[in-house]
Amino acid sequence: MSPETGSLTTNRSHNLQRVTTGNNMFKSKNIKTIIIPAILSSCAFGYISEIYDKKTNGDLTALFLTVGFFLLFAFKTKEKDKLTKICICVPSALFALFTGLFFFYKVEALGHIHTYWYNAFALFCVLFGSFLAFCKLIGIIYDKTEHLTSGSTENAVTDKKVLKKLFRKYFLIIFLCHLFYFLLSLPGNLMHDNEYQMFVEIGMAKLTTHHPIIHTLIFGKLYILGIMLFGDERGGVALYTFVQMLF
Repeated sequence: MSPETGSLTTNRSHNLQRVTTGNNMFKSKNIKTIIIPAILSSCAFGYISEIYDKKTNGDLTALFLTVGFFLLFAFKTKEKDKLTKICICVPSALFALFTGLFFFYKVEALGHIHTYWYNAFALFCVLFGSFLAFCKLIGIIYDKTEHLTSGSTENAVTDKKVLKKLFRKYFLIIFLCHLFYFLLSLPGNLMHDNEYQMFVEIGMAKLTTHHPIIHTLIFGKLYILGIMLFGDERGGVALYTFVQMLF
């Protein structure tokens, strides 16, 4: 056998071993740590989106959620010790509980538009799916900021630069996530408080201390400016929503 043939055979063996190892990982580890959590989290925020806004494209939202959560859980994080896992799981559980309560009371307010078992399954997905998503997000943030807590005062300037870089990075990620949903639900989602603030600006409601006065005035001016720029009320709502995303 020539050296070239032997080298080719060795490379093929290594490639076959790599593919086999990858398939084994896909069958065992990835199903538990990536696929199942991504599906649960997609279902969780899909159910929330369903009751929150009926104007969005459900199929497109589901596609973005599935791809987004798959990429999130595919992101590699460091192995955590027991104490760190507790510090990650406790706030994640609280956030998941608040998310589940929001979903539950929203379903109650809508008057049970689905069956009991549908709502029960949806609540299960919201609780556990959001818990897994929060755990992953907090774990990633912990990995990215862990080295900052161990730095000395000599590295204060460097740490400050790193913190600014991290802030810009996280701000961009959060903004892009909001931007995707904003584009799906143009001109935006008006809640009851926003509607009242809008009525205050156009003279259909009285200014009250129930809503922040400065916020109400800023909202009203942006609403009017959006109407002037884009020609109708939808432009006003869109401008206000976009500015609120930035600040």
